[in-house]
Amino acid sequence: MKTGCRIEEMQFTTTSRLEPAIALLSAVAVTLLDLRDASRRENAKTRLASSLLAPEYIEVLSVWR
Repeated sequence: MKTGCRIEEMQFTTTSRLEPAIALLSAVAVTLLDLRDASRRENAKTRLASSLLAPEYIEVLSVWR
């Protein structure tokens, strides 16, 4: 969360603003860790993205790339 999501750079001043951001970024961080670990497996080059991610993620990332 510190490196991938830059959680230390947030400048919220109240916990009511910070807590939802941390919750969202926690989900993002878990996904990033899962992807990093998947990229290190032997079958990384042949494994389909759909076996790791929800279709919505794939659609968003396909449009972005």
